[in-house]
Amino acid sequence: MTKQFLTAQETSLYFFNGKVSTALIYRLAAKRDLPSIRVGKRLLINLDQLKVKYA
Repeated sequence: MTKQFLTAQETSLYFFNGKVSTALIYRLAAKRDLPSIRVGKRLLINLDQLKVKYA
């Protein structure tokens, strides 16, 4: 089973190979430049939409 959502840290490490900080991930999500949702305090980024936008 594959993951459909990544945390900000996972997005930074695995999708952007650590070249983008987690702080930038949070800022991009706040500006709606990243496809994301909030579950409580946790930010989750939709992996499929992220691939479409940045791959």
